Amino acid sequence: MIDGQRFRSQIQFKTRDAYLKACFQVPEQVQHAERRCKLRTRFSHREKASATVLEGIFDGVGVSGSLVNLSMEGLCMKIERAISIREDRKLPVNADLFPVGRSLPLVRIQNLPQTPTIECGATVAHISTTPGGVLMGMKLDCVGEAEQIILEQIMTRRLPRFGRGFPVKRRWAEFHIDPLEDATPDPIEEEDELLPQEPEEAEDSTPILQDHHQRLLAIRKRGKRILVVAKDDMDRAMMSGTLFVDGYTSVLEAGNLIEAFQACRKLPPDLVIIEQQIGNTEARDFLSRLRSQGDWEGTPVVMLSDSPGVKTTLMAKSAGIAHVQAKPTDYDGELKSVVSHLLQLHPE
Repeated sequence: MIDGQRFRSQIQFKTRDAYLKACFQVPEQVQHAERRCKLRTRFSHREKASATVLEGIFDGVGVSGSLVNLSMEGLCMKIERAISIREDRKLPVNADLFPVGRSLPLVRIQNLPQTPTIECGATVAHISTTPGGVLMGMKLDCVGEAEQIILEQIMTRRLPRFGRGFPVKRRWAEFHIDPLEDATPDPIEEEDELLPQEPEEAEDSTPILQDHHQRLLAIRKRGKRILVVAKDDMDRAMMSGTLFVDGYTSVLEAGNLIEAFQACRKLPPDLVIIEQQIGNTEARDFLSRLRSQGDWEGTPVVMLSDSPGVKTTLMAKSAGIAHVQAKPTDYDGELKSVVSHLLQLHPE
């Protein structure tokens, strides 16, 4: 694909093999150009496909924006919003947000048609300012087998097909399977299983007793279902990632009322964490609609507020909200113990 092309790029000397012969590292531009022969699909500005990138759960920079293109190995996104995760404040969108080569532990590809959210890691390949905005390309890392299958399905659905293969009839011998092979177990192995085994030495039970409470607490956390309701994808990603790191694996997300109904259509969650304003709807009205459609009366609610005060506390009390948490959220300092108390995860 790149034969006959010229690139102007920095190269790195690796070694000298022989006289007048040197070995250099392949430039990044050439590596990315070689990927152009792979499957790749583009997204228009009318589509809602987006990406959220977090440099860390508790610190670093977070960005979000629309998806420009996607391949099996990487993606390109338009950065439309940037924040400082620790201070929860907006940052100017420019090409200096991430250096090239920076490892990003959490990348979420969202709002793809008929496709669940894809989560993986990535490495910044390029970031530049263009007439259309700030574009950032990333090479996907730590992509699981399920995510690879989803990406392949996206490619095959969107890319044109030029032909379909016909079924080929094969002979039984081509599969290298012997139909007469005896699958009976080895009698020697059966005799070994019937022989009396020597009793194992009793292990020290002190570490088991010490870790019993932590393991029981971890099991209880995995069994709790928490619904996070926030309008912005990045805010949902940060809160869901924080809860997942703390051990809550059943974290549901919703950006509007319909998504909240779909996420909890089988049974209500054990806890709801909701922002004070969801688009044009206040949290009080949002919760009243949820409670009118199901058994949500006994579900505790934590509301995240930008301006907590006496008026907000009285409104939360009248709406049946158990706790009002100020933003930016200090999870380890206050919210962690509140969530544990509302979910009845007592230390004893």
